[in-house]
Amino acid sequence: NRTFGRAVVATMPLVVAAHVPIVFGSGLAVGGAAMVVAASTTVSFAHLWEMGRRTIWAPALLHTTIDTFKLVVLPPGSTVMFSLVLAAVSATVPLLVLAVPRTVRSQNRDLDDADR
Repeated sequence: NRTFGRAVVATMPLVVAAHVPIVFGSGLAVGGAAMVVAASTTVSFAHLWEMGRRTIWAPALLHTTIDTFKLVVLPPGSTVMFSLVLAAVSATVPLLVLAVPRTVRSQNRDLDDADR
């Protein structure tokens, strides 16, 4: 029952807090980057949730896509650089979903209202 902006502001600290343990496991640079990614993707996740007629599937798929890096085995010494590059890509690319015109979002909302 919140506006888009209020939902993002209410959710962002929780999502960022869930990534704090990465600081202890991977260091301040990687953990901080993970928290920045978490904060920035909150906007994309909320947008996808709204665009997808309030279903969690699109945000879940995006989150899974971002986490596929865990399948990559890295040589020792390249972990920090890889993590920082990955963080930069993961923080910016998901924001491309915001390029979907607002009219599409309105049409989905109209369809959702018609289903009720």
